[in-house]
Amino acid sequence: MAHQIEALLFASEKPLDTRQVTALLSSLLPEAVKLNQVQRVLDDLVNEWQQRPGGFELVQSGGGYCFLTRSAFLPIVQKAVLEQSKRKLSVASLETLSIVAYKQPVSKSEVEQIRGVNCDFSIQKLLEKNLIKICGKGDGPGRPTLYATTELFMDYFGINNIKQLPQLKELEQEGHEIGRDDDDDFPFSEMPHGNAAADESLDSEHNSSQDSENSEIRVEEHSVQDDQQENVNTTDSRDAD
Repeated sequence: MAHQIEALLFASEKPLDTRQVTALLSSLLPEAVKLNQVQRVLDDLVNEWQQRPGGFELVQSGGGYCFLTRSAFLPIVQKAVLEQSKRKLSVASLETLSIVAYKQPVSKSEVEQIRGVNCDFSIQKLLEKNLIKICGKGDGPGRPTLYATTELFMDYFGINNIKQLPQLKELEQEGHEIGRDDDDDFPFSEMPHGNAAADESLDSEHNSSQDSENSEIRVEEHSVQDDQQENVNTTDSRDAD
């Protein structure tokens, strides 16, 4: 019976209490199983696994019995879980994590304002992966919860402290240099100088336009003067009559 109980506890996703183990065994084994009998076997198994060397132990937890990794091996397990979680971070989670890293301590509403979308799911996932933590309450309306990165976050990215994160200016400079490979991406303020042909063409167009405007003004002035002279001659002719 001990082996069957071990198998049931190992396969279960949650702790099983004595009554649950008894009910399962009764449905699987041909002979009758008593509650006190199962309890004695469970007690013996707990003692046996405590004395047995290995990475697991049988403990009573959450109102039932379950197999857990020994606390001595917790750092190894955490690192293994971290390696697996690296491959499961979505783009949304990475964006949220980046904002928390650079703005910490930061509230969820501030993260959402920067990203422009709801971040409930991303923050929950990052909390589950222990990459961010709740670090206090803000002073704003409603005292919002504040988030910051964890030591596991630093292990994840291979840094010893937050100051080792790339500075935003460094990232902007890197992106600026990458953009210089394509002349089409130059902003107008950074267009290369020295294009004499283009400058000459612009000056020529400007001068031509200005000459045309001046010519029109001169023609109009002459027309006005002619009209005035004609009126004067007409008046003189009438006076002579």
